[in-house]
Amino acid sequence: AEHQYYPEEVLIEKMERGQYGWLDYVNHFSPEWQEEYTQVPYPFAKYDLIILPGFQFGGMEHTGATLYTDGRMFLNENPTLNERLARSSLIAHETSHMWFGDFVTMEWFNDVWTKEVFANYYASQMIEPLFPEVNHSLNFMLDYIPAAYSEDRTAGANPVKQQLENMRDAGLMYGNIIYDKSPVILEMLIKKMGKESFRKGIQEYLKTYAYGNATWEGLIGILDKYTDDDLSAWSHVWVNEKGMPEISGVITEGKTLLVAQKDPLRRGLHWEQDLSFLVVYPDGKTEDVQVSFKKEAMFCFKDLKRPAGEGTFVIPNADGKGYGFFCLFENNANACLSYLPFCKDEVLRGSLLITLYENLLNRRIPAELYMEAMLDYLPGETNSLLFSAALGYIGNCQRLYPSNPEKLEQVLWRIVMTAEQPQRRLQAFRQYRSIARSPEAVRRLYVLWKDGKEPAGCSLSENDYISLSYDLAIQMPDKADEIVATQQARITNPDRKRQYAF
Repeated sequence: AEHQYYPEEVLIEKMERGQYGWLDYVNHFSPEWQEEYTQVPYPFAKYDLIILPGFQFGGMEHTGATLYTDGRMFLNENPTLNERLARSSLIAHETSHMWFGDFVTMEWFNDVWTKEVFANYYASQMIEPLFPEVNHSLNFMLDYIPAAYSEDRTAGANPVKQQLENMRDAGLMYGNIIYDKSPVILEMLIKKMGKESFRKGIQEYLKTYAYGNATWEGLIGILDKYTDDDLSAWSHVWVNEKGMPEISGVITEGKTLLVAQKDPLRRGLHWEQDLSFLVVYPDGKTEDVQVSFKKEAMFCFKDLKRPAGEGTFVIPNADGKGYGFFCLFENNANACLSYLPFCKDEVLRGSLLITLYENLLNRRIPAELYMEAMLDYLPGETNSLLFSAALGYIGNCQRLYPSNPEKLEQVLWRIVMTAEQPQRRLQAFRQYRSIARSPEAVRRLYVLWKDGKEPAGCSLSENDYISLSYDLAIQMPDKADEIVATQQARITNPDRKRQYAF
């Protein structure tokens, strides 16, 4: 196999000249990054990309070749930032598996997560130089924490490291815990050890188990050489136990921040982690308070720099790096909702969005109050990642706690028609399409679909019209056969035509 690597600026120049496609660029960049980080040359004879129409997974690595589904590789004419980030991350993820999964493979499926955690974590690092305009701390948080919570908050939560008795059940190991919770845990571990110490440990791990089989315990044994911390005790709670802590922060006697954690499953577990809280005083000034939960700690006390007067409130997990259910009491929840539109820090805003949504699901915030505050906030959000996250939360709130949809529809349609960025119009349209229930909204969408017209400044792809036909067929059952037949006749791509028929 030939490996002719070019510097990043040369690759970009070749792309601009049309000599290189986007896939060539990312596929060159990802192995080069891993070779530099691991100090292990690409370990196989070739690396092919095989794109399969209708492939049931986003990607699947094999030694020397990766299979991808066409829908994740070939995006619509006007892809959103989230779609472009997801495609780059997918390629970087599968490329990382050549080192973590193929070059070194888990001994048994109990440790299948060890290849997924490295693939996802390193993918998040690899795409940073490809998207210099993106806040990558924010992207990491929004990518992994909400998805991890969606499983970890349920009765069906499982530990990161699971037990597998028979290979026939191997497919059940995969889920949001190994893909999304594990990178958050790995980031904590790297912070605990230091980036360079962790990197040295990983390099030793790869050399020790080259073309062989490894376990998580074997990796921890190697990493232990590079730190004075007790990684085994830390790992037991975060890796071998399911669920997450419930964390609350309150101001006592007007001068002390009391932070408490408890195990909702009553096992007496204590999660070691560093947490960040923001105290907001009535005059608008703020104070950052760092809290560190050590082994077997249930409470932390931190003195404030100034007395907390009436109206002072606390925003938990201010840096977005903590993990758990951050409980908001009523006054705090109301204050956080009101603060959201005025919060300047993007990471803080993202963390606050996640915390508010989790408190909505835990019935600590009334759905009506939540929806009203979010609709006031949404039109003013300027960050594309946060706008997309907020849209998702608003849609989920409407589906879980249905209310009169008219105000929601009006706000979304106003964004579709007036937002400055075409991407924002498209995202708002897609959410509008998915939640539209009023007769007026359904009629508007039907006319738009039937005439094949786009809202002004909102570029719709064939996939958008296909998705619209699905929704309309459900909303308008008397016209369902006509809608399906018409849409089927409009599609020209044979693979997409077969998919639609199915």
